[in-house]
Amino acid sequence: EEEFLWKNKDPIKQLEKKLIKEKFVNKEYLNNVKKSVIKELNKAVRYAEKSPLPKIKNLKKNVYAL
Repeated sequence: EEEFLWKNKDPIKQLEKKLIKEKFVNKEYLNNVKKSVIKELNKAVRYAEKSPLPKIKNLKKNVYAL
């Protein structure tokens, strides 16, 4: 029950509702954006999974805070 209540407060869903209500976008547009984002994320995950693990000596390279 608590999870259901918080899902309704999801800021992304709230923004989607507001954008549709104010007629900035329609549901079809939002669905296309979601599909595009999912496709891009899946592509990034596949790339990461295929990439070799970094060498231990390089783990702290280009890290500016620990």
